[in-house]
Amino acid sequence: MKRSLVLAGGGAKIGWSSGVLQVLLEESDLEFDHIDATSGSVFNLGMLLSGRSAGQIADAWGNVSPRDFLSFHPWWRYLAFWTLPSLLTQEAAVRTIIPRWGIDLARIRACREVGGHPVTATFNVVDFTTKRVKTIPHQQMDLDHFLAVDAVPGVVPPVAGDGTLYVDAMLLKDANLTEAVRQGADEIWVIWAIEDRPEWRGGFWNHFGHIFEICATGNLKRELDQIEEINKRVAAGTAAPGQRHVTVHVVRPTGPIPVGYLFFRGRRQMRPTIEAGRVAARDFLVRTGHLRTATPQPV
Repeated sequence: MKRSLVLAGGGAKIGWSSGVLQVLLEESDLEFDHIDATSGSVFNLGMLLSGRSAGQIADAWGNVSPRDFLSFHPWWRYLAFWTLPSLLTQEAAVRTIIPRWGIDLARIRACREVGGHPVTATFNVVDFTTKRVKTIPHQQMDLDHFLAVDAVPGVVPPVAGDGTLYVDAMLLKDANLTEAVRQGADEIWVIWAIEDRPEWRGGFWNHFGHIFEICATGNLKRELDQIEEINKRVAAGTAAPGQRHVTVHVVRPTGPIPVGYLFFRGRRQMRPTIEAGRVAARDFLVRTGHLRTATPQPV
């Protein structure tokens, strides 16, 4: 059994995902041979490959302030806001988040195991020139590519490299199940924080969220449909050479996550969000028979 863990994006909702990640890595009987990350979840994977435990990753989210993510262009540039390359800059990530969260690019490139288990990791960006997803092995990760994985168009600027521009992959693929299949996974576990509610919500930021949700959720469902179609062919004996049955588990919230994609009020809002992720993960592991402990341990 070869397992992949796919860490999907979600902005500030990745705090919820950090709670799920902690439970999957510390309270389950699962071991993952491959871990893939897209968009905001690259910070979680970056911490993990830098030697931080899943519990420390959740603590990092629980102790972060919204101000830690904010860095601005010179004030006078906002006087002609229609010419701005983005709302914010990447300085906060470089000067605050990356060092505070212990993200070490050299350790990421050198990482060979997580929790004593051998692992391969991949990160996803979009090549703006070709409008295609580029998947980067962790051995090749550098600062430019790391910043590009979270370069949301309009929010922070694209990152130049290799004669092109790189941006966040969220609009094309917020969870790269195809890469997990390519890596040889027989079983894929997806941590999914994007909402899939049927109601239309008013207001500018909700409309921004709808764009994100349509692209991210629609592409996830498309990949799930492709895997299901292959599974049917495998069962019928008509699969192409090399195709095999792949089981997919998607750990997702059962209700709205109480933080936005771009904004949250502070630690008092984020910490219950992380705990909600832990609860959701334990419930899922109980249903699938993978929870190691009969009674969840206090955090």
